[in-house]
Amino acid sequence: MTETTSAATGWLIDGFQAWVVFCIWCAAVVLYGLYRAVAKPDADAIRPSGPGV
Repeated sequence: MTETTSAATGWLIDGFQAWVVFCIWCAAVVLYGLYRAVAKPDADAIRPSGPGV
């Protein structure tokens, strides 16, 4: 049983790796937000209110 446990622990991430992935994810979210704020794509067309024509 110890052999399977030691083999499985090689695939587990530790706290440092989790923080690295979290920081990379946060940086990607911030960069995407900045890109969306600066790029200012055209607004989607809004359909007129009321029953469909």
